[in-house]
Amino acid sequence: RVRAPCAFAYGKSHFTTYFTKGVYRIMKETITSRNNRLIVDVCKLRDKKYRSERGSFIIDGSKLFAESLKAGIEHEAVFMTEEYAGRHPEISRGALSDIVYTVSPGVMEKLSDDRTPDGILSAARFPKNVAADSDDFAGRCFILSGIGDPGNLGTMIRSAAALGVDTLILDSGCADVFNPKTVRASMGAIFYQSIIICNNLPKTVDILSQRGYKIYAAALRNSKPLSELAIDGHTVFAVGNEGHGLDEDFIDLCRGSVIIPISGKTESLNAAAAAAILMYEQGRNNGR
Repeated sequence: RVRAPCAFAYGKSHFTTYFTKGVYRIMKETITSRNNRLIVDVCKLRDKKYRSERGSFIIDGSKLFAESLKAGIEHEAVFMTEEYAGRHPEISRGALSDIVYTVSPGVMEKLSDDRTPDGILSAARFPKNVAADSDDFAGRCFILSGIGDPGNLGTMIRSAAALGVDTLILDSGCADVFNPKTVRASMGAIFYQSIIICNNLPKTVDILSQRGYKIYAAALRNSKPLSELAIDGHTVFAVGNEGHGLDEDFIDLCRGSVIIPISGKTESLNAAAAAAILMYEQGRNNGR
């Protein structure tokens, strides 16, 4: 999908008028300045506050861009190096043609935070599957609290999508879902996975409990092995920060705590790995 008019205003100095077949046409010149107004504006989307103000985020790389097209994500501006554009002329000729810009390799390096950008990046609108402070909890739910590392959060979003979590609930202590590192680690799952960001986790737990959900904390305190828990469609697991886990006050609100038995050759599991196991067990016990 293409948003029109484009939210990112492009300076007239970078357009060339030419005459062909009796019609005046506009041709965009390759952007070579790293200080170009449009480039500077898009780079600001690395900042969470600016992303929130604009309602836009960065999609970096060919795989993510292709997934975004499949998901119907609304693009505002698409940037390609001349080399990439030469290998993918269909992008410039398709529905996005009016918002496609070619840039020099140096400009692409400024736009991308990838060490080796592959030649395409876009600015796009927030997808509607991510909502803030909604109580539209449906199906199989899973809670993440205080996951501050964007890469870990993106991995968990990817696992949730792959393992059939219907509603992924994040508290305000989690990294921003539209951080470029989160988006990249999600491998496109951010475009599909239903995510609710809540600012009041105790209230969310209360609402879930009133609707018949049973919340279990992934924590050591008064825990039982995962294998001993009767899991059904209303079982909700909560995973916390790798460093300090879930807050004690939050654990008090839960039905109980569970642990994933490990061999003892290591102290603990990575939070993303633990979340994936719990998500899998949710699905396995619900016929998914």
